[in-house]
Amino acid sequence: MTERALALLLTLSLTLIFSSTPALSQSADDRAAAEVLFNAAVKNMEGKNFNGACPQLEESERLDPGVGTLLYLADCYENVGRTASAWATFREAAYLARSSGQSERERVANEYADRLRPQLSYLQLVVETPKTDGLEIARKSDRMKSPKAIRQVMWSTAIPLDAGTHMIIANAPGRLEWRGDVIIPKKAGTVEFTVPALADTPVVAPPPSTANKQEVQPDKKDKGTKGEHVEADEDDGGSSLPMWAWIATGTGAVFSVVGLAAMNNGKSLSEEADGLCRRDDPTICSQEGYDKGAEATQAGETGGSLLGLGAALLITGGILFYLAPSDDDEAEARSASLSLHAAAGPQGGGLMLNGAW
Repeated sequence: MTERALALLLTLSLTLIFSSTPALSQSADDRAAAEVLFNAAVKNMEGKNFNGACPQLEESERLDPGVGTLLYLADCYENVGRTASAWATFREAAYLARSSGQSERERVANEYADRLRPQLSYLQLVVETPKTDGLEIARKSDRMKSPKAIRQVMWSTAIPLDAGTHMIIANAPGRLEWRGDVIIPKKAGTVEFTVPALADTPVVAPPPSTANKQEVQPDKKDKGTKGEHVEADEDDGGSSLPMWAWIATGTGAVFSVVGLAAMNNGKSLSEEADGLCRRDDPTICSQEGYDKGAEATQAGETGGSLLGLGAALLITGGILFYLAPSDDDEAEARSASLSLHAAAGPQGGGLMLNGAW
Protein backbone atom coordinates (compact mmCIF):
# COMPACT_ATOMS: atom_id res chain seq x y z
CA MET A 1 0.00 0.00 0.00
CA THR A 2 1.26 3.51 -0.80
CA GLU A 3 2.19 5.96 1.98
CA ARG A 4 -0.77 8.09 0.99
CA ALA A 5 -3.13 5.12 1.29
CA LEU A 6 -1.66 4.24 4.71
CA ALA A 7 -2.14 7.79 5.93
CA LEU A 8 -5.68 7.75 4.61
CA LEU A 9 -6.42 4.45 6.38
CA LEU A 10 -4.99 5.82 9.68
CA THR A 11 -7.13 8.95 9.41
CA LEU A 12 -10.25 6.91 8.75
CA SER A 13 -9.50 4.72 11.78
CA LEU A 14 -8.97 7.71 14.09
CA THR A 15 -12.23 9.35 12.98
CA LEU A 16 -14.38 6.21 13.00
CA ILE A 17 -16.23 7.48 16.05
CA PHE A 18 -17.58 10.35 13.95
CA SER A 19 -19.07 8.12 11.28
CA SER A 20 -22.14 9.47 9.54
CA THR A 21 -25.73 8.50 10.32
CA PRO A 22 -26.65 5.20 8.58
CA ALA A 23 -28.65 5.59 5.36
CA LEU A 24 -32.08 4.36 6.33
CA SER A 25 -33.09 4.08 2.70
CA GLN A 26 -30.54 1.30 2.13
CA SER A 27 -31.62 -2.27 2.84
CA ALA A 28 -29.61 -4.60 5.07
CA ASP A 29 -28.69 -6.68 2.01
CA ASP A 30 -27.36 -3.61 0.20
CA ARG A 31 -25.25 -2.57 3.17
CA ALA A 32 -23.87 -6.09 3.54
CA ALA A 33 -22.99 -6.25 -0.15
CA ALA A 34 -21.42 -2.79 0.03
CA GLU A 35 -19.20 -3.87 2.94
CA VAL A 36 -18.04 -7.02 1.12
CA LEU A 37 -17.19 -4.97 -2.00
CA PHE A 38 -15.38 -2.36 0.09
CA ASN A 39 -13.21 -4.95 1.84
CA ALA A 40 -12.38 -6.62 -1.49
CA ALA A 41 -11.44 -3.24 -2.96
CA VAL A 42 -9.10 -2.46 -0.06
CA LYS A 43 -7.30 -5.77 -0.64
CA ASN A 44 -6.99 -5.00 -4.35
CA MET A 45 -5.53 -1.58 -3.56
CA GLU A 46 -3.01 -3.16 -1.18
CA GLY A 47 -1.99 -5.43 -4.08
CA LYS A 48 -1.75 -2.44 -6.48
CA ASN A 49 -4.74 -3.74 -8.48
CA PHE A 50 -6.41 -0.35 -8.74
CA ASN A 51 -8.24 -1.16 -11.99
CA GLY A 52 -10.06 -3.93 -10.12
CA ALA A 53 -10.60 -1.88 -6.97
CA CYS A 54 -12.23 1.20 -8.52
CA PRO A 55 -15.36 -0.56 -9.92
CA GLN A 56 -15.82 -2.34 -6.57
CA LEU A 57 -15.68 0.96 -4.69
CA GLU A 58 -18.07 2.58 -7.17
CA GLU A 59 -20.65 -0.14 -6.61
CA SER A 60 -20.09 -0.08 -2.83
CA GLU A 61 -20.71 3.68 -2.83
CA ARG A 62 -23.86 3.22 -4.92
CA LEU A 63 -25.27 0.60 -2.54
CA ASP A 64 -24.33 2.36 0.71
CA PRO A 65 -22.96 5.92 0.31
CA GLY A 66 -20.41 7.05 2.87
CA VAL A 67 -17.51 9.46 3.38
CA GLY A 68 -15.00 6.66 3.91
CA THR A 69 -15.92 4.92 0.66
CA LEU A 70 -15.65 8.22 -1.23
CA LEU A 71 -12.16 8.85 0.15
CA TYR A 72 -10.93 5.44 -0.92
CA LEU A 73 -12.61 5.80 -4.31
CA ALA A 74 -10.93 9.17 -4.89
CA ASP A 75 -7.55 7.69 -4.00
CA CYS A 76 -8.21 4.79 -6.41
CA TYR A 77 -9.12 7.22 -9.23
CA GLU A 78 -5.87 9.10 -8.70
CA ASN A 79 -3.84 5.90 -8.95
CA VAL A 80 -5.39 4.97 -12.33
CA GLY A 81 -4.75 8.44 -13.75
CA ARG A 82 -8.30 9.79 -13.52
CA THR A 83 -7.20 13.04 -11.93
CA ALA A 84 -10.40 15.03 -12.52
CA SER A 85 -12.58 12.23 -11.11
CA ALA A 86 -10.28 11.97 -8.07
CA TRP A 87 -10.45 15.72 -7.45
CA ALA A 88 -14.27 15.82 -7.81
CA THR A 89 -14.68 12.78 -5.51
CA PHE A 90 -12.43 14.30 -2.81
CA ARG A 91 -14.54 17.47 -2.99
CA GLU A 92 -17.73 15.43 -2.69
CA ALA A 93 -16.28 13.63 0.33
CA ALA A 94 -15.39 16.96 1.95
CA TYR A 95 -18.90 18.29 1.36
CA LEU A 96 -20.51 15.16 2.84
CA ALA A 97 -18.11 15.16 5.80
CA ARG A 98 -18.88 18.81 6.56
CA SER A 99 -22.63 18.22 6.39
CA SER A 100 -22.31 15.28 8.84
CA GLY A 101 -19.97 17.02 11.27
CA GLN A 102 -16.85 14.97 10.46
CA SER A 103 -14.30 17.79 10.61
CA GLU A 104 -11.18 15.61 10.42
CA ARG A 105 -12.37 13.79 7.30
CA GLU A 106 -13.36 17.12 5.79
CA ARG A 107 -9.83 18.44 6.39
CA VAL A 108 -8.23 15.36 4.81
CA ALA A 109 -10.52 15.46 1.75
CA ASN A 110 -9.91 19.18 1.17
CA GLU A 111 -6.15 18.70 1.57
CA TYR A 112 -6.06 16.00 -1.12
CA ALA A 113 -8.37 17.98 -3.42
CA ASP A 114 -6.19 21.09 -3.12
CA ARG A 115 -3.09 19.03 -3.94
CA LEU A 116 -4.72 17.72 -7.15
CA ARG A 117 -6.11 21.03 -8.41
CA PRO A 118 -2.87 22.20 -10.17
CA GLN A 119 -2.76 18.89 -12.07
CA LEU A 120 -6.20 19.19 -13.66
CA SER A 121 -6.91 19.27 -17.39
CA TYR A 122 -9.91 21.32 -18.59
CA LEU A 123 -12.26 21.41 -21.58
CA GLN A 124 -13.51 24.82 -22.76
CA LEU A 125 -16.40 24.66 -25.24
CA VAL A 126 -16.74 27.36 -27.89
CA VAL A 127 -20.37 27.21 -29.10
CA GLU A 128 -20.74 29.13 -32.37
CA THR A 129 -24.54 29.49 -32.14
CA PRO A 130 -25.44 29.29 -28.43
CA LYS A 131 -28.87 30.90 -29.00
CA THR A 132 -30.12 28.12 -31.31
CA ASP A 133 -33.60 27.10 -30.11
CA GLY A 134 -33.54 23.84 -28.17
CA LEU A 135 -29.76 23.36 -28.53
CA GLU A 136 -28.49 20.57 -26.27
CA ILE A 137 -24.88 19.46 -25.84
CA ALA A 138 -23.72 16.21 -24.22
CA ARG A 139 -20.45 14.39 -23.59
CA LYS A 140 -19.59 10.70 -23.70
CA SER A 141 -16.38 8.79 -22.95
CA ASP A 142 -15.50 5.11 -23.18
CA ARG A 143 -16.24 4.68 -19.45
CA MET A 144 -19.77 6.10 -19.71
CA LYS A 145 -22.79 3.94 -20.56
CA SER A 146 -24.73 6.89 -21.97
CA PRO A 147 -24.00 10.57 -22.80
CA LYS A 148 -24.00 13.10 -19.97
CA ALA A 149 -25.68 16.44 -20.61
CA ILE A 150 -23.54 19.58 -20.40
CA ARG A 151 -25.81 22.28 -19.01
CA GLN A 152 -25.94 25.59 -20.87
CA VAL A 153 -24.58 27.43 -17.84
CA MET A 154 -21.39 25.35 -18.22
CA TRP A 155 -20.83 26.06 -21.94
CA SER A 156 -18.68 29.10 -21.18
CA THR A 157 -16.92 27.45 -18.22
CA ALA A 158 -13.74 25.35 -18.33
CA ILE A 159 -14.74 21.84 -17.18
CA PRO A 160 -12.18 19.54 -15.48
CA LEU A 161 -12.07 16.19 -17.30
CA ASP A 162 -10.08 12.98 -17.10
CA ALA A 163 -7.44 12.49 -19.77
CA GLY A 164 -8.58 10.58 -22.87
CA THR A 165 -10.95 10.89 -25.82
CA HIS A 166 -14.37 12.45 -25.23
CA MET A 167 -17.19 12.63 -27.79
CA ILE A 168 -19.18 15.88 -27.90
CA ILE A 169 -22.76 15.55 -29.20
CA ALA A 170 -24.96 18.53 -30.22
CA ASN A 171 -28.69 18.39 -31.07
CA ALA A 172 -31.50 20.84 -31.74
CA PRO A 173 -35.05 20.49 -33.13
CA GLY A 174 -35.10 20.71 -36.91
CA ARG A 175 -31.30 20.38 -37.12
CA LEU A 176 -28.95 17.55 -37.99
CA GLU A 177 -27.08 15.98 -35.09
CA TRP A 178 -23.37 16.84 -34.87
CA ARG A 179 -20.64 14.77 -33.21
CA GLY A 180 -16.94 15.43 -32.70
CA ASP A 181 -14.09 13.91 -30.67
CA VAL A 182 -11.81 15.93 -28.42
CA ILE A 183 -8.63 14.54 -26.82
CA ILE A 184 -7.83 15.71 -23.28
CA PRO A 185 -4.10 15.33 -22.52
CA LYS A 186 -2.68 14.10 -19.21
CA LYS A 187 -0.76 17.32 -18.60
CA ALA A 188 -2.46 20.25 -16.89
CA GLY A 189 -4.01 22.91 -19.11
CA THR A 190 -7.16 23.92 -21.01
CA VAL A 191 -8.28 22.54 -24.38
CA GLU A 192 -10.68 24.68 -26.44
CA PHE A 193 -13.15 22.79 -28.63
CA THR A 194 -15.59 24.40 -31.09
CA VAL A 195 -19.18 23.22 -31.52
CA PRO A 196 -20.21 24.53 -34.98
CA ALA A 197 -23.65 25.73 -36.10
CA LEU A 198 -25.94 22.78 -36.77
CA ALA A 199 -27.20 22.24 -40.32
CA ASP A 200 -30.94 22.30 -41.04
CA THR A 201 -32.74 19.00 -41.52
CA PRO A 202 -33.19 18.55 -45.29
CA VAL A 203 -36.72 18.78 -46.67
CA VAL A 204 -37.94 15.72 -48.57
CA ALA A 205 -38.42 16.62 -52.25
CA PRO A 206 -41.89 15.90 -53.75
CA PRO A 207 -42.19 13.21 -56.42
CA PRO A 208 -42.16 14.48 -60.02
CA SER A 209 -45.57 15.18 -61.56
CA THR A 210 -46.76 13.24 -64.62
CA ALA A 211 -48.69 14.39 -67.70
CA ASN A 212 -52.47 14.24 -67.45
CA LYS A 213 -52.96 13.09 -71.01
CA GLN A 214 -51.09 11.06 -73.53
CA GLU A 215 -51.63 10.10 -77.15
CA VAL A 216 -52.06 6.42 -77.96
CA GLN A 217 -50.60 5.08 -81.18
CA PRO A 218 -53.19 3.80 -83.69
CA ASP A 219 -54.09 0.14 -83.44
CA LYS A 220 -53.20 -2.01 -86.42
CA LYS A 221 -56.33 -3.12 -88.28
CA ASP A 222 -56.90 -5.83 -90.82
CA LYS A 223 -55.61 -5.16 -94.31
CA GLY A 224 -57.78 -2.63 -96.06
CA THR A 225 -59.03 -1.03 -92.80
CA LYS A 226 -57.83 2.43 -91.89
CA GLY A 227 -56.10 2.92 -88.56
CA GLU A 228 -57.69 5.17 -85.92
CA HIS A 229 -56.12 7.56 -83.47
CA VAL A 230 -57.60 6.87 -80.05
CA GLU A 231 -57.33 9.51 -77.34
CA ALA A 232 -56.38 8.01 -74.02
CA ASP A 233 -58.31 8.67 -70.83
CA GLU A 234 -56.86 11.07 -68.33
CA ASP A 235 -53.88 9.53 -66.54
CA ASP A 236 -54.38 8.63 -62.87
CA GLY A 237 -50.86 9.80 -61.96
CA GLY A 238 -52.06 13.26 -60.98
CA SER A 239 -54.99 11.92 -58.97
CA SER A 240 -52.59 9.93 -56.78
CA LEU A 241 -50.96 13.12 -55.49
CA PRO A 242 -53.75 13.95 -52.98
CA MET A 243 -53.45 10.45 -51.48
CA TRP A 244 -49.72 10.92 -50.86
CA ALA A 245 -50.41 14.42 -49.55
CA TRP A 246 -52.82 12.99 -46.93
CA ILE A 247 -50.32 10.31 -45.96
CA ALA A 248 -47.41 12.77 -45.62
CA THR A 249 -49.49 15.32 -43.69
CA GLY A 250 -51.03 12.78 -41.32
CA THR A 251 -47.71 11.07 -40.63
CA GLY A 252 -46.00 14.43 -40.11
CA ALA A 253 -48.65 15.48 -37.57
CA VAL A 254 -48.24 12.21 -35.64
CA PHE A 255 -44.44 12.55 -35.56
CA SER A 256 -44.78 16.16 -34.39
CA VAL A 257 -47.09 15.17 -31.51
CA VAL A 258 -44.80 12.33 -30.42
CA GLY A 259 -41.74 14.61 -30.74
CA LEU A 260 -43.31 17.32 -28.56
CA ALA A 261 -44.25 14.73 -25.94
CA ALA A 262 -40.68 13.35 -25.90
CA MET A 263 -39.19 16.84 -25.54
CA ASN A 264 -41.60 17.65 -22.67
CA ASN A 265 -40.53 14.42 -20.98
CA GLY A 266 -36.87 15.33 -21.50
CA LYS A 267 -37.48 18.74 -19.92
CA SER A 268 -39.09 17.12 -16.87
CA LEU A 269 -36.20 14.66 -16.51
CA SER A 270 -33.69 17.51 -16.83
CA GLU A 271 -35.40 19.41 -14.02
CA GLU A 272 -35.32 16.27 -11.84
CA ALA A 273 -31.61 15.82 -12.65
CA ASP A 274 -30.89 19.43 -11.63
CA GLY A 275 -32.43 18.71 -8.25
CA LEU A 276 -30.01 15.82 -7.73
CA CYS A 277 -26.91 17.96 -8.35
CA ARG A 278 -25.06 20.24 -6.02
CA ARG A 279 -26.50 23.76 -5.96
CA ASP A 280 -23.08 25.36 -5.41
CA ASP A 281 -21.42 23.16 -8.05
CA PRO A 282 -23.67 21.72 -10.83
CA THR A 283 -20.79 19.53 -12.06
CA ILE A 284 -21.21 17.24 -9.05
CA CYS A 285 -24.31 15.05 -9.05
CA SER A 286 -25.47 11.81 -7.54
CA GLN A 287 -25.46 8.72 -9.75
CA GLU A 288 -29.22 9.06 -10.10
CA GLY A 289 -28.69 12.67 -11.21
CA TYR A 290 -26.22 11.57 -13.88
CA ASP A 291 -28.62 8.85 -15.07
CA LYS A 292 -31.57 11.22 -15.26
CA GLY A 293 -29.43 13.77 -17.09
CA ALA A 294 -28.53 11.12 -19.67
CA GLU A 295 -32.21 10.10 -20.00
CA ALA A 296 -33.15 13.75 -20.47
CA THR A 297 -30.57 14.14 -23.22
CA GLN A 298 -31.79 10.99 -24.98
CA ALA A 299 -35.44 12.11 -24.74
CA GLY A 300 -34.54 15.54 -26.08
CA GLU A 301 -32.59 14.02 -29.00
CA THR A 302 -35.44 11.67 -29.88
CA GLY A 303 -38.07 14.41 -29.57
CA GLY A 304 -36.04 16.84 -31.66
CA SER A 305 -35.50 14.28 -34.42
CA LEU A 306 -39.19 13.32 -34.51
CA LEU A 307 -40.28 16.96 -34.48
CA GLY A 308 -37.91 17.79 -37.34
CA LEU A 309 -39.11 14.80 -39.37
CA GLY A 310 -42.73 15.71 -38.68
CA ALA A 311 -42.15 19.27 -39.89
CA ALA A 312 -40.52 17.98 -43.08
CA LEU A 313 -43.45 15.66 -43.77
CA LEU A 314 -45.99 18.44 -43.14
CA ILE A 315 -44.15 20.67 -45.63
CA THR A 316 -44.04 17.82 -48.13
CA GLY A 317 -47.78 17.25 -47.73
CA GLY A 318 -48.46 20.91 -48.38
CA ILE A 319 -46.35 20.82 -51.56
CA LEU A 320 -48.20 17.74 -52.78
CA PHE A 321 -51.57 19.39 -52.17
CA TYR A 322 -50.36 22.38 -54.17
CA LEU A 323 -49.22 20.19 -57.07
CA ALA A 324 -52.40 18.10 -57.16
CA PRO A 325 -54.55 18.74 -60.32
CA SER A 326 -57.62 20.92 -59.88
CA ASP A 327 -60.85 19.31 -61.08
CA ASP A 328 -64.09 20.73 -59.67
CA ASP A 329 -66.15 17.63 -60.47
CA GLU A 330 -63.52 15.29 -59.01
CA ALA A 331 -63.09 17.48 -55.94
CA GLU A 332 -66.83 17.54 -55.33
CA ALA A 333 -67.07 13.74 -55.68
CA ARG A 334 -64.19 13.02 -53.32
CA SER A 335 -64.87 15.91 -50.91
CA ALA A 336 -61.81 15.57 -48.67
CA SER A 337 -61.02 17.85 -45.75
CA LEU A 338 -58.29 18.15 -43.13
CA SER A 339 -57.90 20.30 -40.04
CA LEU A 340 -54.93 20.64 -37.67
CA HIS A 341 -55.28 22.47 -34.35
CA ALA A 342 -53.66 22.68 -30.93
CA ALA A 343 -55.06 20.78 -27.96
CA ALA A 344 -54.25 21.16 -24.24
CA GLY A 345 -54.94 18.95 -21.24
CA PRO A 346 -53.77 18.21 -17.68
CA GLN A 347 -50.85 16.12 -18.97
CA GLY A 348 -49.50 18.66 -21.47
CA GLY A 349 -50.22 19.98 -24.96
CA GLY A 350 -49.99 18.75 -28.51
CA LEU A 351 -51.45 18.82 -32.02
CA MET A 352 -54.69 17.17 -33.14
CA LEU A 353 -55.35 16.10 -36.73
CA ASN A 354 -58.95 15.72 -38.00
CA GLY A 355 -59.67 14.55 -41.53
CA ALA A 356 -62.36 13.05 -43.74
CA TRP A 357 -62.03 11.65 -47.26
